[in-house]
Amino acid sequence: MLEKFIAINTLLFFCVFPQVTMASEPYPCDPNSTSIGEKVPADYLVVRELGAHKLKVPYGYLTPRERETEVNCYPKRQKLEFSFWMPDLAPAAKDPWFSGDLRPKEPNRSSASQDSYLVKVIGAWYVAEGADDYVNPETRFKNSLNGPQGPYPLETVFGLTHIIEPQGTLSFDGYGQVSEDDFKIQIDCIANHQAFPNPNCKAHLRLTDLNVNAVLLFPVDALPQWRAVKDAVHSLMSKWIVEAK
Repeated sequence: MLEKFIAINTLLFFCVFPQVTMASEPYPCDPNSTSIGEKVPADYLVVRELGAHKLKVPYGYLTPRERETEVNCYPKRQKLEFSFWMPDLAPAAKDPWFSGDLRPKEPNRSSASQDSYLVKVIGAWYVAEGADDYVNPETRFKNSLNGPQGPYPLETVFGLTHIIEPQGTLSFDGYGQVSEDDFKIQIDCIANHQAFPNPNCKAHLRLTDLNVNAVLLFPVDALPQWRAVKDAVHSLMSKWIVEAK
């Protein structure tokens, strides 16, 4: 009887005081706190929910990196923002959210290497199969094929279809690959990029098997590696998704 009494009272205690369970959380939600507090470790797993997907994302990948008193608030989000280095898929040492530099200087990493750069995923979100979404790469690409005088000429570059627009009329070079089943991608790269600091390409990506749409940035001179960038985004998202409804 004593054991039963203790069990019942323990259950009642946690029902009445559910916030006590938060004591086991290393970074409980307190959005009103003004304390800077301790730095969250880069490998701390943060729960995020995107539509039907539940993810556990290492803190170091998130951009912007929220304070320790806010990182566990509101796990349900409309989109996930993150960044990573190519080619090793490591997180940035410093939150790159405030900088447009895709080759920042970091300890033990060569910023001069053309193959070493940051990819910024400025938004990734769940879109059910067949649902309409403004980031639909196939629609975006097909809509850009025709100019005022009719269809633009096309050529194949790096495994992408390149839209050849008249010289002097374009601010972006358009590319696309929408014929494969497992993904669709449409890319706009800054034209005449030698005149701009930190020139980039902006890609609209659909990952079919994950039901994820994403918008990402990478350097213009990394365009030949677009497929590796796409695979990296897929690899990280696949690793982080722990539950898919």
